[in-house]
Amino acid sequence: MDNIKWIKKQIRSTLDYQYITKIVDDYLEKNDKDFLKQYQENNLDFIYISKQETMDIIFIAISHISKNSSVDKKYQQMKEYILKNHLKKLDLILSSLNEEDRIDAGVGFAFIEYSPLYQEKEVKDTFAKYFMDKILSENKEQLSKKINKTFKTIQKFHQYGVKRYIIDYLSFYDKYLANYIAINHKLISKELLQSLNISFFFQSQEENQSPLPIKKDSTQNKILILSKK
Repeated sequence: MDNIKWIKKQIRSTLDYQYITKIVDDYLEKNDKDFLKQYQENNLDFIYISKQETMDIIFIAISHISKNSSVDKKYQQMKEYILKNHLKKLDLILSSLNEEDRIDAGVGFAFIEYSPLYQEKEVKDTFAKYFMDKILSENKEQLSKKINKTFKTIQKFHQYGVKRYIIDYLSFYDKYLANYIAINHKLISKELLQSLNISFFFQSQEENQSPLPIKKDSTQNKILILSKK
């Protein structure tokens, strides 16, 4: 088998996506044809857990390839297949817990954090971002209402800190995930904040004295204050 540490080091040390592609494809062809077969068939009838080395190499490669490249799309699809299988396994683990333990486990990031299977930072980041995106997207409306109820003005919200509030919000669902995001807060990207489209409605003109862009909302006859991107 190829020297896995050498492969990881080579991927991390270059931005040449063609070189990265060659390294990853050579590894898969020589060491994990079974994964290639399962991935190409997209077989999710049973839980297929890829080799740890395969998951590590693909996730590391994704973090070092331009998002606009066709190569990235191929490895993104591999990543999605790996994620689906690991998440199915995690669901089985969580469903086997009693109610108290299940509440404490949250969405299950603790199993990712402390399992020897997920030690590479790029792997942990991938799972953390998946859980964070899922929680926020599924609770977007509730999050927006909670922010509006908690903060009287958009200025007070930004004074508190957008990322800080998101981390607080995540802690209601999984304290282990929230702690990890707090340490790795760059995972809260501008794209994520834009997708949440957090907005504020204010009744008085005095509260609308904000340097942020505004636009008329004719359907509700109010002023929509757009959050900072």
